[in-house]
This record gives sequence, C-alpha cells and structure tokens, in this order.
Amino acid sequence: MAAWSSARLTALNNVQALFTPDSGSASATAGDIGSDITGFFDSFSSLEANPTDNALRQQVLSSASTLAGDVSNAAASLNQQRAALDQNASGITSQVNSLTGLVGQAPLPTVQNATGPPQTKVQAVVMGDSTAAGLGNPLVAHPSTVSRACRRSADAYAADLAAVNDWNVLNLACSGATIAAGLLGPQQAGGVTVPAQLSEARKATHAQLVIVSIGANDVGWSGLVGLCAAAKSCADSASTAYFQQHLATFTSQYYQLLEQLATLPSHPRVLINLYYNPFDAREQCLTAEGLDATKENALTELLSALNKVLSNGAAAASQIPVQPDFTGHALCDPGPYVQGIGDPAPFHPTAAGELAIALADEQALQQAETAPGSTPASLSPAPGATPSPGFPAPGTSASPAAPRSSP
Repeated sequence: MAAWSSARLTALNNVQALFTPDSGSASATAGDIGSDITGFFDSFSSLEANPTDNALRQQVLSSASTLAGDVSNAAASLNQQRAALDQNASGITSQVNSLTGLVGQAPLPTVQNATGPPQTKVQAVVMGDSTAAGLGNPLVAHPSTVSRACRRSADAYAADLAAVNDWNVLNLACSGATIAAGLLGPQQAGGVTVPAQLSEARKATHAQLVIVSIGANDVGWSGLVGLCAAAKSCADSASTAYFQQHLATFTSQYYQLLEQLATLPSHPRVLINLYYNPFDAREQCLTAEGLDATKENALTELLSALNKVLSNGAAAASQIPVQPDFTGHALCDPGPYVQGIGDPAPFHPTAAGELAIALADEQALQQAETAPGSTPASLSPAPGATPSPGFPAPGTSASPAAPRSSP
C-alpha cells in the first residue's frame, strides 16, 4: 500500500504543477489557465470599446488561442496522470488478491503454545471480544478466575449454541480483547493475564467449528462513540483520520489472524461474525446523550467499513462471514437486543441479542451445508446427546437444560 500512496502523491503534485502560474502559452505544458482567462476577457473588453481596431481583434484571437491551447494541454496531461494511476492501481490489486499479498512478507506473530492437556471433547470454539463474551449479562455458573476477569456470561451466544445443539463449546472470548492482545497474544483483564485465545484453541484438537467476533476494540469503537456524543459532528476530519488509521492497522492484523486460523490442527470450519447495527436513526432516544440521527448514521457508516473488512477477509480466506440482523430491535426500539445507556454494558447485546447472534450463526452453518459443492462438516453430537428441539425465539429461554459451554 505504500507504493500506491507514493504514486498518488506524485500524481497530485503533477496535477498541481499543471495549474501553477506560468507565462501562458500553447506549448507542450499547460500554463497559468487563470491568467489566460483574465487575459482573454481583458482583450475582449478592449475590443468591445473599439470593435473596428484590427490590432485589438488580433489580440483577442491570440488570447483565445493561448487559452484553448493551455486547456487542451492540461486535459491531455490529466488523462496521462489518470492512466498512470489506473495502471498502478491494477498492479496493486494483483498484489493483494491473496491473503499473502494483503499480509505482506512480514513474519506472523509467534503464538505461544498453551499449557495443559488437549481438550479432545470440545466440538466448537468461540473466540473474540466482549460481544462474544456476553458482557453485561449474568456470569457463567461457577466461573474460573479467567472467566470472571473476561466477564464471560451464561447468556453468551456460545452458551446458546451449546444448549440448543448439545455441543461442547469452549468460549475463550474476553471483554476488551483485540487481535494483538487477546487472540494472538496474551491479554491483561481484571488483574489477570489471559493466555492468547488462539493458543488455547489449539488445544481443542477435534473442534469442527470456530466462531470469531473481533474488531471493535481494535478500531477504538467505544472511544469513537463517546467522542461522537461529545462533539458537534461525528464526520470531522480528525475522527475520520483516527478511524481510518486504526482500521488500516486492524486490516493487516486481521489477515494475519486468518492465516493463523488456517493452521488449527483439526482444520475446522470458521465463521467470522460481523457487527450488528445498534442504532435505529428513526427512533430518537439518544438525543439527550448527544447522539442524534445524523451522528448515528455517521457511526453506522464507520461500522459498515469495519464489517466490510471483516467480510472481505473471510471471503478471501474461504471462510464464512455472518451478519447478525437487529433490525426492529435496535437500542431505541421496543424489545431491544441492545443494552441501553443505563444498563451494565451499553450498546452490547442483551441475552436476546446474544441468542439472535447464535441464530444467525446457526443459519449460516445450515446454508453452508446445503450450498452446491460444499463438503458436509456438521458437528457430531456429544456422546449420549438427545436431539435438539431447535432455536427458540430471542427473548425466551434457549433450553431448560444447563448449556454445555465451558467456563
């Protein structure tokens, strides 16, 4: 991408040079078009005062010729710049048509091997941030030190998938996780050092499914929402530059994560969960908090940019992007799937929202199973399992039995 930035800067400098003041001529390079226009109209005004003067007529023709020549040369030069940029962009595109090209030749981060025996009975693994952990909902029963520090909930979508399908699901998600500090590297959470989630996932040597929810912390989403609420506008250049810089860094790290996921020992099917839209700009319940419809739409655009990176990466890695849909159940709607300002974790999914995410994952798996040319990879039920009754509607209990999600 550095090559593209350099080419763009060179082109902009060349374009600027086309319109810098010059003596004005119909030579091979464009002159000062602004001065040409002024000279043309000045000569025309002089001719208007004395229309029979042949010298003034010749001056008008000469000025018009100079202006036309410089405009024509400028147009030709701009076309040359456009062609050069198109050629450069084509080269860049060919370089990034694979994961290797997008990651570059930089070495992948070293993920330390986790200690402890393999977890051979785990069928599915969930990795990610507070959305996957279920932040703001009740903790898992008898939480371990790490689960408490990560705020893993009994209502997280990992638990819903476990309960409905009778799967043994290992939920490694941790609130506050990023790719660098959480998935590929250790994370400090609640005074505890949490091992890299990917290293723990490698212990699930027979897992057939991995679900990943990551990105919001990497791009500073919570900070952007707070800044947006306090500022006059969410679309100012400083906020946009901040987001774009973090998104660029995330993109590189995300593609490295995708390559690492491909090295998992059981070669599981991978779902990449995109982020739901927590806003409904038609319902104005956040105006007092500094978020009007215009600001909500601006934040939605940023979230869409993050989701596009997640979706494109999943497609490039032959993995499955999943888009949970909270339409009609946004923060200000009746029966919201999103926690409100006064709830423990604003903008995070409620228990019903977590169930909606689980349902989206379940539907994505079913579609993948029935897609033409797909290889069946459905999860085997745990020994002694009984058939699942299927997903209930969000807002109801997932299952009367305790979920088999590991704390």
